[in-house]
Amino acid sequence: MNRTDTLRDMTSWTDEQLETLCKPENHKIIFDGYEYFWHHKLNGNKWEIHSVYSFDNWKKPYSWMRWALGAWAKELAQRREDAVSTHFKSMKSYLNKVEQARLIASDSKLKTKDKIAEIQKLLPEESITAVASIMNMTRQAIHKHL
Repeated sequence: MNRTDTLRDMTSWTDEQLETLCKPENHKIIFDGYEYFWHHKLNGNKWEIHSVYSFDNWKKPYSWMRWALGAWAKELAQRREDAVSTHFKSMKSYLNKVEQARLIASDSKLKTKDKIAEIQKLLPEESITAVASIMNMTRQAIHKHL
């Protein structure tokens, strides 16, 4: 397992937080007079300590910050890609169900009441207006058959 996989498994940031963390201007390294500390600005304008470690020079927290920003950017891109993929899978499934509903609506062997019931079973979240559109009927006609 490489560092990127470890980081991805460890992050629990929301997408919005991760997007904020990917911006370099939301990070800084502060010298408190004794040690260096890595801070981030995640919630509004409030700077918070990011790393529990303190450092005796600025180079190590700087390199950690640079590496983390790159890893977070990769994770955010992967999350976005996964979200797009999920959305299109969902859309494809829905469109397949609509096509099945259109076939049900055009089946001359079924009674109208049965067609409506089958379509509602296939597309339970759809409104009566949507079912009426698929059936090429008015809402009032659908209500009459129900």
